[in-house]
Amino acid sequence: MPLYHNPATSAWAATQPAIGPNGNSYLGDVFTSEAPVEQQMSAGFYEQRTGTPLVYAYDYDEMKVITYLSPEVEHFYISDEEGTKVDAKQFDVFYFKKGCTITFEVVGKEGAYVKNFFTGLRPADAA
Repeated sequence: MPLYHNPATSAWAATQPAIGPNGNSYLGDVFTSEAPVEQQMSAGFYEQRTGTPLVYAYDYDEMKVITYLSPEVEHFYISDEEGTKVDAKQFDVFYFKKGCTITFEVVGKEGAYVKNFFTGLRPADAA
């Protein structure tokens, strides 16, 4: 079957599993390519909420699109280990190179969160 489909009700609206030690970051794969493990691409959604920032060390290349910022978000900061810091906005696109460490931080009122679509050169559920 060459075409795969995952409707919004099961992809966008789904609650992703928690990642990281802080309990305010969530990530879930929607699809993973049917390639040899070292060539697999995975794609899905990542959600970050207010609270302790997520510091993530990438052992694969990833690209991310900021798809949604809730009305309570004042800032969504994405920064790297070299001091680059971006106040990300809806529809911004990012590329994180293998080997980098990226920090994700949501600043805003209680309940503030952002949702992002990602694709990475990694096997399924390798967050």
